[in-house]
Amino acid sequence: MIGGVQARFWEYPCPKTADRDRRTPHATRVTRTGSQTCRNFSLKLGSVWPLKVNDATSEQAALHTGSPSSASAAAPIQCRVLRQGSYIWSPIMTKFFTVSSLACCLALSWSIGYAQTTTKTVKPYAYSMKITVSRPKGSDAEASLKDKTKPSTTAFTPCTDVWKRDVLSFQLTYDAGKRTVNKKDGTVTSSVTDVYFFFYNPQALGLKTTATPTTDPNDTSDTDADYTEMCEINNAIEYQACDPKIWVITRPAVGTAPLAMRPLAETADIRFGDIDHIYLSKDENLGTGKISDSTLRSYMKFDDLTQGLWSLIGVVGPIIDLNSTTPPLELEFDDQTKWAAWDAVSFMLGSPWGNGKICQ
Repeated sequence: MIGGVQARFWEYPCPKTADRDRRTPHATRVTRTGSQTCRNFSLKLGSVWPLKVNDATSEQAALHTGSPSSASAAAPIQCRVLRQGSYIWSPIMTKFFTVSSLACCLALSWSIGYAQTTTKTVKPYAYSMKITVSRPKGSDAEASLKDKTKPSTTAFTPCTDVWKRDVLSFQLTYDAGKRTVNKKDGTVTSSVTDVYFFFYNPQALGLKTTATPTTDPNDTSDTDADYTEMCEINNAIEYQACDPKIWVITRPAVGTAPLAMRPLAETADIRFGDIDHIYLSKDENLGTGKISDSTLRSYMKFDDLTQGLWSLIGVVGPIIDLNSTTPPLELEFDDQTKWAAWDAVSFMLGSPWGNGKICQ
C-alpha cells in the first residue's frame, strides 16, 4: 500500500518466440533475447505524460508530471517496478499494473517535490572602494615632485608657500550597491548601503583636557593656538576645545550647501549610522552601482591644518545580506571585518611627524 493505493504485481517469463500471446485477446508482441529482455511500452493517462516501463535490463520506470515541455526539463522520479525476467501482459493486466504504478509514483513525486523545495540563494554583492590622490597642476605638491630630494612615493606638500598653494586632489570611486524594481509586482530589491569618508591625522593632540565641555558649539572661549576647534563629544550632546584627529566629510545630496567637515577628537567618536557622519547615505544613493566622485572639489586646500602624515579613509557599509531577514551588523570603527569595502590613501603635510606645527 503506497499513498493509499494498492499495487499488485505479476511476473511471467518472456515468451520464447515473437508470436502473439494466446492468453489475452490483444497480447503485446514481444521478443526474447539472451538477457530475457521484454518489449517496452508506454502509457498516457490524464495529465500524466507517458510512463515508460523500460525492459527488464533497466528495471526502472520514469515519471514526469505537467506538460510535455516541463516533463522534458524536470528531473524524473525513478520507480522500481519490475524484476529481471518479468513480463507484463496487455491490455487488461498491463493497464491494471500501470495505473497502480502511476498512482504510487505520483504520490512519491509529490512528497519528494515538497521535501526538496529550497529558497534561491542570492550571490553576495561586490562592494568596492578606491581612493587615489594626485598633485594638481601649478600646486606646491607638483613642484615638490620635480625635486628629487623631496618625497615622491607619498603625495607631499611642503607647507612653506606664502601663496597658500598646499593643495591636493582626490578621486573617489566606489560601489555601495544597487537597487532594482521587479517589473511584474513592483517589489524592490536593494543592496545599497552607506558611504563614509574621513581625514585622519594621528599626530593631532585630541581634546584639550583643561577645557570645559559646553552645549554650545560656537562657544570658543577655551580654544587657543594648539586647540583651534570645538569637537563633538558624548554623541554631539556637548562640545569641547580640541585639535581634531578625525575630520568627518559630509555633503548634501541636493541643494547648494558646501562640502562640510566635522571635527572629532578621537576615532572612537565616529558615529556609524548617524546621518551627520555619513558622506552618502543609502537613502540618497540612486542605487546605480559604481560612482566616480569628484565632490571633494577639484582640489582641497590644507593650509592652517596641523602638519604630519595624514590619511583619507573611505568606508562602505554595513554589508547588506539579501539572504538574511535580520538587520545588518552595525559598523564599528575598530572592526574592519564588518565593513563591506574600504580603502585608504596617505599624504604628507610639511613633515612626517608634524611636531604640532601648522601648515602655512
